[in-house]
Amino acid sequence: MKKIKRKSNKKRLKRNNFKILLLLIISITIAYCVNNNEIEKKANELTNNIVKKVDLKDEQSEHEKCLVSKYTDADMSENLKNKIEELNAYLNNYNLSVYYEDITTGFTYKYKEEEVYYGASLIKLVEALYLIDKASTNEINLDTTTVKYLSKYKAEDSIGMDKRNIGEEVSLRDLISYALKYSDNTAHFMLSEFIGISNLREYGKSLGAVNILTGGDSYGNQSASDTNIYLKHAYEIMQKNTNYGAFLKECMTNTYYNYLYLNEENNVAHKWGLHSIYFHDIGIVFEDNPYTLSILTTYGKNDYKTIVNNVSQKINELHHLFYSERENRCHQEIYNKKN
Repeated sequence: MKKIKRKSNKKRLKRNNFKILLLLIISITIAYCVNNNEIEKKANELTNNIVKKVDLKDEQSEHEKCLVSKYTDADMSENLKNKIEELNAYLNNYNLSVYYEDITTGFTYKYKEEEVYYGASLIKLVEALYLIDKASTNEINLDTTTVKYLSKYKAEDSIGMDKRNIGEEVSLRDLISYALKYSDNTAHFMLSEFIGISNLREYGKSLGAVNILTGGDSYGNQSASDTNIYLKHAYEIMQKNTNYGAFLKECMTNTYYNYLYLNEENNVAHKWGLHSIYFHDIGIVFEDNPYTLSILTTYGKNDYKTIVNNVSQKINELHHLFYSERENRCHQEIYNKKN
């Protein structure tokens, strides 16, 4: 009898051990499943957050691309149309031409842009661009190449060259600086003869200008359409030419006059021209979104400073309205397209 009882205890012990093992397996399984669900839940949350961030980043990228994309008819909102009509009506009161172009998008405003004016000192910018392009291809050296100051070159309105002596050799860099900063006429005559009128005329045409040194003298005629071409090339040099870009910008921002000046910062690189009844001011306005602006007038004997400054202010308003409308359109297209 004792042996039978001993066997029964062993069977009971085995059954108990089996139950314990089974309970342990079940407990582990349940714990694993619970933990696994938590892990899976957290993984899903993390994935969703990543997806949201990626989507947001994609939207921001699309938005930024939209803001700097080239101008299309979709940009011409009613507000922009009204502003342009208002500007046209304002300019109809004056005898002048305007060419504005946003450099990034290509949005333009033109008013009698093909009308031809005596260009006066605007040609000095073309001379500077010609010589800088030649220096960039190592055909000349702005510092070691000089022009001898002869008495035949001496002219009025020569603030820079008035400090130099007849017979002195003057570097091309100094002559460019005088011509752009002070609109120095002596420097102009020296540069004009050094370059050659036919060479400068061909250079202007190669850039796309139509009216270049027409009119019978070394100053010639210009249109707002022509001067916009020169300004865009100047901007390209300032942005991309590591050797001469900073020099050109420094010369054009530190000028004797500046009627395109818009605020307390010296943010306009420009060239002006004045002769008899003509006054012109053309330049690059360096804002967050830079643009070119040419204003050519017949107000050389009138209050050209006020006229040009008022026009430049109105163009600046158009420029900012364009980007405000562009921002609204891009926001609607990118962020509201899912709604």
